[in-house]
Amino acid sequence: MMKRALLLLSLFAVPCVVTSCKDDAAPGTSITTESPLDKLCRYWELVGYSEKEIKIFRAGYEGDTVTLESLKDKKHIGIYCTGAATTGNKELVLQCLDKGANPDEGLQGSAYSGHMDIVQLMLSKGAAPNAGLSGAALGGHMDIVQLMLSKGATNLDLALKAAEHNGHTECAEFIRAAMKNDNTATPNTDTAVPSTGTASADTATSTASPLDKLCRYWRGTDKEIKILRAGYEGDTVTLESLKDKEHIGIYCFGAAAAGNKELVLQCLDKGANPYWGLKGAAQGGHMDIVQLMLSKGADPDDGLEGAAWGGHMDIVQLLLNKGADPDEGLWVAAQGGHMDIVQLLIDKGATDYSWGLRCAAEGGHMDIVQLMLSKGAHPDCGLWGAAWGGYLDIVQLMLDKGATDYNEGLKGAATGGHMDIVQLMLDKGATDLDSVLEAAEDNGHTECAELIRAAMKK
Repeated sequence: MMKRALLLLSLFAVPCVVTSCKDDAAPGTSITTESPLDKLCRYWELVGYSEKEIKIFRAGYEGDTVTLESLKDKKHIGIYCTGAATTGNKELVLQCLDKGANPDEGLQGSAYSGHMDIVQLMLSKGAAPNAGLSGAALGGHMDIVQLMLSKGATNLDLALKAAEHNGHTECAEFIRAAMKNDNTATPNTDTAVPSTGTASADTATSTASPLDKLCRYWRGTDKEIKILRAGYEGDTVTLESLKDKEHIGIYCFGAAAAGNKELVLQCLDKGANPYWGLKGAAQGGHMDIVQLMLSKGADPDDGLEGAAWGGHMDIVQLLLNKGADPDEGLWVAAQGGHMDIVQLLIDKGATDYSWGLRCAAEGGHMDIVQLMLSKGAHPDCGLWGAAWGGYLDIVQLMLDKGATDYNEGLKGAATGGHMDIVQLMLDKGATDLDSVLEAAEDNGHTECAELIRAAMKK
């Protein structure tokens, strides 16, 4: 559920949401006359949600209790919860939790709108910090950004893009500083992507051990990473010393990722939520621990992302059979280039094609990009990702298919340091040069910055 919920807020930071879908809007312009609720609902529509689901979100936002009472499906209750949390309606959020909503649904809505009381409540109920970081960054709420990072949120790249996109300079600077402090920080993929349209493995990443990659993925505090390492390495002395349940959970995640069932069971005995074991085991590809965690009550949704990321088809199929929402894994499988899993998830009902396109474009996976386009994803949704990743062939395909948000393409290319794509976007008529110059300079791309500065003088 977390990634389905996080998807909504993440999309605020990608081109397919800032570009108008109305026929009378100029290419690359934004809709500025919508109410906050109408704007939110438009985003739901862009990612393929049904009219019924949009009505449920509206009902939660507007506090329609009759609708909540009528809901039985947990996915629908979660959508309602997101709407209620966005407006700070704690009473309704609690009612949603009582009806089975995942706390992640309440965290992402409340973090975006800055309702610290609900944020803290959702964390106490077990919500994952990643569900709140991008929303807080997008909304410009520094206190919540800091809280999510202190709780171990790892999606710093996405949060930085969200903060920059909405002009929250202070939040962006804070996240950028956090990324610099983490000397293992990398882009969202495990490869460095040159601008030629083909990916080559980054030396530091390709030589990293599985444990180092796991710690890079985690990006928590130094203390939390040490705990994760201890779990992965089977350090029982550290486990014996842990008292905080969240720390025991992080240790459990590490142990499960390494396939250490005995230590995972010890973590459960010390109070760890099976959620941690499922996430770690699914990412590591350990079917026996996955099945054990499900038998202990873990939600199948919580494992699908990791299984799809790792390309573990058997675990993906198991979790889908157990009722996992296929959209939880689509974006991750698309970014990782796992076409077989992408196709399976679509066959099982995944419909988040726009987000799938964005992530496939970031990863440079042309076959999945073409599949998402054939399913109806708007090409603007792939332009930013392809430009940021440096995939000129995919950028050109997006343009050929009708992408017109050149400003977002320019920003992505400048952020990623891809001179050829920067020039292409300038030639196409991109005009948002001030913010793009800052993006190039902040990321140390001197040549791109000089090219943009020269364009500003013309």
